[in-house]
Amino acid sequence: MCGETEALQEYRKSIPFNNKPMEIPF
Repeated sequence: MCGETEALQEYRKSIPFNNKPMEIPF
């Protein structure tokens, strides 16, 4: 988990994380 911040931003913008809880495949 080095630069998960950048991936997180793109991941959140990619899918509506409003309906889903914090589930990030890392």
